[in-house]
Amino acid sequence: MAALHPRVPGGTARWRPPFNCSAAVAVALLVQLLLPLLARSESICVENGSQVLFGNGNMAFDVATTSPDGKFHPDQSNSLNVKAACTISGGGASTAANRWRAQLYYCGTGGPCNDANLPRFNATSALCGTPPCNLAPTGAVTYQDGSINQTAQYEMTYTNNIENAWKGTKTFYYVKCFYLCGGDANKAQDRAGASLIVDAPLPSPPPPSPPPSPPPPPPAAAFWGFATATISSPLKDPVLGVIWGPASNVVPVTATCIVSGQYALLSKTSWPAQVLICGNPPGSDVCSSTDYNPSVPVLQPDAIKYDEHSQVYTATYSFNLTNALVTPPVTYRYLTCLYGDSTTGIAKRAGASLDVVVARPPPSPPKPSPPPPPSPSPPPPAQLFEPGAGLLVCSCSAVTGLHVGFVLVGGVQYVSTVGIECGSGELLRDPLAARINLTGTLPSRVCASPEAGGGCASLTGSVVGIPSGAGQLLAFSRLQDAGLAGTSTQTMACPTGQVITSLGVARYLAGPLRNAAKSVTVGCARPRACPPPPASPPPLPPPRPVSQTTTSSPPPPPPPIRRAPPPIVNQAHGWGDPHFLGFDKSRFDFHGAPGTWKELLGVPKQQLHLRTQFSAGTKVAHTTYMRVFEFDSGRSSVRVDLLPPLPAAPGVWRITAKADGRPMRPGTLKLGGGVDVTYVPSQRGKHGRVEIEQGNVRIVVIQKWRPNRLVLADFLDLNIAVTGILPLPVTGLLGPSYVKALRASTSGARASAAALPTFTAAVAGGV
Repeated sequence: MAALHPRVPGGTARWRPPFNCSAAVAVALLVQLLLPLLARSESICVENGSQVLFGNGNMAFDVATTSPDGKFHPDQSNSLNVKAACTISGGGASTAANRWRAQLYYCGTGGPCNDANLPRFNATSALCGTPPCNLAPTGAVTYQDGSINQTAQYEMTYTNNIENAWKGTKTFYYVKCFYLCGGDANKAQDRAGASLIVDAPLPSPPPPSPPPSPPPPPPAAAFWGFATATISSPLKDPVLGVIWGPASNVVPVTATCIVSGQYALLSKTSWPAQVLICGNPPGSDVCSSTDYNPSVPVLQPDAIKYDEHSQVYTATYSFNLTNALVTPPVTYRYLTCLYGDSTTGIAKRAGASLDVVVARPPPSPPKPSPPPPPSPSPPPPAQLFEPGAGLLVCSCSAVTGLHVGFVLVGGVQYVSTVGIECGSGELLRDPLAARINLTGTLPSRVCASPEAGGGCASLTGSVVGIPSGAGQLLAFSRLQDAGLAGTSTQTMACPTGQVITSLGVARYLAGPLRNAAKSVTVGCARPRACPPPPASPPPLPPPRPVSQTTTSSPPPPPPPIRRAPPPIVNQAHGWGDPHFLGFDKSRFDFHGAPGTWKELLGVPKQQLHLRTQFSAGTKVAHTTYMRVFEFDSGRSSVRVDLLPPLPAAPGVWRITAKADGRPMRPGTLKLGGGVDVTYVPSQRGKHGRVEIEQGNVRIVVIQKWRPNRLVLADFLDLNIAVTGILPLPVTGLLGPSYVKALRASTSGARASAAALPTFTAAVAGGV
């Protein structure tokens, strides 16, 4: 029977079931299981029905008052401005300002802060000042969406001043970044933190320095050396160099002005040009003055370039010359190259004549040949090449130099005879030179730097003329860089892959230009390698005794004859600051440090080694030149030096040579180990060189004469020629290019891998 519980005062009696002990125990166990989950749920933040997720957190400081030691120092009033940046990865959180807090804690002077002893979150709303306090946000909270290469993250920055920051010794602070879930301070989550150590204030800064002096004005433009101008046009005659007037009377012109100097401006307004028409009436005579004329319009250049190495300005102009022919048969004009800036007035720097000639009439139909005249007809005008005999031809290799002979006519030097130097060492002279009363001769290189295959692929001459009853007689006054410059230039270029291998001269036989060169014949071909010296023939076998019988068997065939394969000629070059052309025709630069050495070519099995020492450039910073070469063959050595100018000869560098440690005089020496060395000093107008030959290797070190600047080069150039095959390995800077060239040559690879080919001679008849 159920028990009745006492009646509640003022009420009625109620029945209650008896207490069930088994149910109480079950409830207690359930509570114990749910307590961890309930506790864990307090750290989970759910906003707008979604869980907020956080990853890594990071805190960084940017203190305005810092010193070179990297420590944090307050200012003289003991106030430290702190900027804290919190970066937290994650997603689903709000960017509202009330959700994020940064709090500053003071931990005293005894040691660093212990995060475990700091309050979890301080609900204070006070801004720093005096900790604990909140740092003021400097802007809105930003969120960066995540991608494959970028983690999603929240970023916020805070700043404030810490007053009385330093307490007389190292003072320790700590800053924490919190996220307030739902904006509730009771649900603040610690997401990042970092400690901050403050040292003593820095001493007062020194008084400000006076403002710096204004920079000095740039140096005024300076010009020296040479200045020249060239005229080109599609209507320019390739042989005579004159410009023919077209039916449209409009001539397209491209002009180039080249001026050596320094500190000039590169603006187009500083490099104008003028086209002056001369004579009275205009165009009827050559210009008496070619200086700047303010009343004449100016041309603006298309482009202006400056080469710091050679210190040369180049300005190019393109324009149409309208009403080109005003006063037949010739209209005289002059192109004047100008320069001017704010510190210098406009002045002439270079110029060139720009004359237009009446176009040649079309050829008339052929007429019956008239009877032969009593006197020879006037010779044809000068031309750079014409078919004919009388050529001087290199038996192999290519033309590498000229020996030009001159005659004097009317006070002007004209080319009369030309001899040629070949890469094989041949020197061929004009057979008629002995019959002509020459006024002088001058050696001339065909080109400043040889082509990759040896020799040169073009030749330039200057032409001048005198009036005659039959028109104007023209003749050459210069070939390449020999002699005096003329008024018109002509250039012959060989086809691609060919070089000059022959040359000849045709002269006036009579008249006012007798013995002057009216034409120069130039022959082009692919360079033919020079064969090695012939080997001694094998000794003849002793005569075989003849049988006394009336019949005899035919003699046995002679032994096979071994013939050497054709020689393989490979060349490599080095020049300038410094550039290289490998044996395989690859181009590359190598700038060694000043004072260091570099092996260029090594053939250990021939005991051959060639190296160079790099020197600092004299005009352009961070450039190097080759000014020393050393050659060693095991038994002999050669050293080539380019010595700096002497006080008595400023600007003149000198190439010198030592053979086995002893200074050389000009000439050739034979050294041990089959080494021949030739020394040719440089001089004005002529290259200097040192040639070294050992076996199938020829090395030439050159100091060039630079005709465009009228000085000897302050660096050395290098040419290497190899005939046949070098035994591997081949080392040094140029070694890999030789191996590539050898592998690329089918005959070279075959010759290096197999024995020499054999041939059997046929025998006819018997003894």
